[in-house]
Amino acid sequence: MAHKLLGEDGCKLINQGVVEQAVKLGLADPKVVVADMTAQEAAIPYPNEMGLPGGFVSSFAIWNACDRRRSR
Repeated sequence: MAHKLLGEDGCKLINQGVVEQAVKLGLADPKVVVADMTAQEAAIPYPNEMGLPGGFVSSFAIWNACDRRRSR
């Protein structure tokens, strides 16, 4: 996705900037720098997935039960 938005030149500029900063901060040796520019899309649940509302209801039920015990 970033490659589509930034293009080849944009990706190269960002990579160059990151490597320069790493060398400047002493986090990398410019003779041995290797960059892995692969990315994987995060598995983010969407609100329309059935497990998400069920998890909310379950969490609320546990919270409610604990709250009742404290008030005794």
